[in-house]
Amino acid sequence: MSLQYQTSNHSADCAAILPLSHSQEEGQIRIVLCLASDTHYVPHLATAMASILKNRHKSDLIHFYILDDGITGEQKINLNGLSYLSTFRIDYVDVKTILLQNQSASTLLGRVPLSSHISITSLGRLFISELIPHENRIIYLDCDIIVKCSLSALYLKDMKDHIILGTRDIASPMLAEKLGVRRYINSGVLLMNLEKMRSENTINRILQWTAQNIQSIKLGDQDIINGALENYIGNLSDKWNVQELRRKTRFSLQTNPAIIHYIGKHTPWKETGRTRPYAEEYFHYLALTAFGKHHTEPAHYTLKQRLYELKQQLKKTLLVIISPLFSRERSLYETYNTYRLLCFRFKKKRDFSSR
Repeated sequence: MSLQYQTSNHSADCAAILPLSHSQEEGQIRIVLCLASDTHYVPHLATAMASILKNRHKSDLIHFYILDDGITGEQKINLNGLSYLSTFRIDYVDVKTILLQNQSASTLLGRVPLSSHISITSLGRLFISELIPHENRIIYLDCDIIVKCSLSALYLKDMKDHIILGTRDIASPMLAEKLGVRRYINSGVLLMNLEKMRSENTINRILQWTAQNIQSIKLGDQDIINGALENYIGNLSDKWNVQELRRKTRFSLQTNPAIIHYIGKHTPWKETGRTRPYAEEYFHYLALTAFGKHHTEPAHYTLKQRLYELKQQLKKTLLVIISPLFSRERSLYETYNTYRLLCFRFKKKRDFSSR
């Protein structure tokens, strides 16, 4: 499938950030990254970019590709303003227009269930090999992440014969069983071999698998990646995608996460997510962006918020205690289920801000 490639730089400022003629000097590492955003998610995109630039190694040359769904000119100027942290290059790909103009892609997108977390823009990662045709390797990142170190080690990782490397999802045993696959990775952080994706014609494989399994797809592109490319996926260390979910914090036991991924509905920028682990990391990097000035911290915690924070700490302590009780082979599944049985039960969708 051929997609028409279109990128744009916003204003002449982009040339000042990192000229097209910029040459890679000896010892420097060019790191190519892709993120996707619409106009509403730009503050989180900016926060993720700020964390990447703040923690880059001095030898890292950062090149962002943004799958763009309506990001405004003013927002692009604000993103360009992150150049005070480090030089970088940024290109915008008009993903929605390109995909909807292609018959095969638009047919696929029309059949996949969409939600507030699964949009046409996020589905664009399935077509990155064609949307960005002149790159051979890329790191795809969701916007709801914080990067705490240089990404060079991840970018240069030996992929062997794999097309994609990813970290197991926090609910991997359950999701793998539902989809009928051996492993199940989270698609929020992916190292992708675009050259091999093209040579293996993975887009046709994705289209065929989706057409045959449309009823099984509940989590959009993440299900499609795990199902259609099952035999091409390799594993990354958990530290590259430490997933934080309100009721499941197994990966939060990582003492030194490289990437923090805020999954689920109760994210730090919502009132119910203010007390979750690593929330303070998000606000630290948000403050480095032009969007930080619009954020206000709550004046104080309510009693229910304090009780929730205490519950979270108790859950983590329980998990630390029970984890050694299981063998290495059984720990992922058994620890998860035992953890669920031991934790307190609260009503679903409790919203402190509405009480």
